Amino acid sequence: MSDISMSLNGLEAVISGLDNLSVQSQADVQAIIEKHTNGTGDDSEALAPVRTGAMKASKVVTIGTLQGTVEYDSPALYVDQGHHTRSGSYVPPNPFLTAPFFQHAQQYEQDMQGVIK
Repeated sequence: MSDISMSLNGLEAVISGLDNLSVQSQADVQAIIEKHTNGTGDDSEALAPVRTGAMKASKVVTIGTLQGTVEYDSPALYVDQGHHTRSGSYVPPNPFLTAPFFQHAQQYEQDMQGVIK
């Protein structure tokens, strides 16, 4: 479906010990994933460049059990990561998705460590 996507998954330590977590802790983990998946989606949409609006409109946020994904259709990968044109010139990256992802990933890890302590 998408040309570029970023996912947040439950930390390995949490997932491997999930059977030992309380129901409340499992709900806390899910809430953290939802918070940072939605935050990444909102922040990336705000940063997405707009020429026609098609790329921005292609954003899809999917939240499942212990997983969240933010996806954009083409040409998002080329915009986010930069690319060479057919004529050989270089268009630098505009990390509208990767920058928010890494910002949220850092806070996500901190939030998740709070659950497993």
